[in-house]
Amino acid sequence: MIRINNLSKVYPARSGNVQALSGISLNIPQGSVYGIMGVSGAGKSTLVRCLNLLERPTEGEVIVNGQDLTKLTDKELRTARQKIGMIFQHFNLLQSRTVEGNIAFPLEIAGWTAADIKARVAELLPLVGLADKADAYPSELSGGQKQRVGIARALALKPDVLLCDEATSALDPKTTESILALLRDINRQLGLTIVIITHEMNVIKDICTHVAVLSESRCVENAAVEEVFLSPKSQVAKDFVAGIFKAEIPEELLKELNKHTDSELVRVSFLGNSASEPMINGLIRSSDVQVNILYGSVDHLRGTLFGNLLLELRGTLEQRERAHEYLTGLNLTVERVSYE
Repeated sequence: MIRINNLSKVYPARSGNVQALSGISLNIPQGSVYGIMGVSGAGKSTLVRCLNLLERPTEGEVIVNGQDLTKLTDKELRTARQKIGMIFQHFNLLQSRTVEGNIAFPLEIAGWTAADIKARVAELLPLVGLADKADAYPSELSGGQKQRVGIARALALKPDVLLCDEATSALDPKTTESILALLRDINRQLGLTIVIITHEMNVIKDICTHVAVLSESRCVENAAVEEVFLSPKSQVAKDFVAGIFKAEIPEELLKELNKHTDSELVRVSFLGNSASEPMINGLIRSSDVQVNILYGSVDHLRGTLFGNLLLELRGTLEQRERAHEYLTGLNLTVERVSYE
């Protein structure tokens, strides 16, 4: 659906060129909900704006539906953009137009007839939960309702791709949940490919099928969401995952644990049915180690149970090795954790 090849973006500046993106290559599957995340300044928003050429890359290719957008004429690009919807952090609604008028705007620009516009708006209003708000103005709407208008407007021309640039960052947690649920439903009902730019790991956890992690203008990790949560490779991904499943040990306890020369700390992650298995009893029986549970949590990863345990394993080296063999034999992800 979307292929990005060796994409770079450089902004000229008086003090020297600024490298916003450097050698980004991604494949975004059709029908996926693809997250692009990183801290502020990592290049996320620049990347999403390159996907519809609101920002023209300095180098590289952006191929959408088999077309390299960087090689299109202005007229061809305007036509291609009709299949790429976009929603924004701050909604970007026309304050002088009603909800109906805002949704109709791209259709008017595209030259649709008045009758077709009216019919399309009538389809979209209930889809985004605004059937009773057609005549309301943006000033009369909540933040969540404004974003729903933005989503309906982005869907007006029946795009194949929906780009979301920090679409929930200006919303409270409860409203964020409702907007993510709406996007999830749209993805399922319409088979739409959705690309979500965010710095919030909770957004990735709740809705995305894949994620690319940006750091200092480069892509440092790119995989299915489950893989990144179970076994993050880059430090920035590890920090984001740790922010969701906080397992910080108080310094006083860490000093006490460090006195145990016959023990080690391990983090155990599990997904799906493994989350409900009574592993601790089996671990003790199979390896004869002593187990101290320091932290535990069970959450959902796109509707699938996802769990995290931080354990102290105490025993001989042979016993602890048997413990690792038992845990990995259950297809659990096991990582040794430093005492420092």
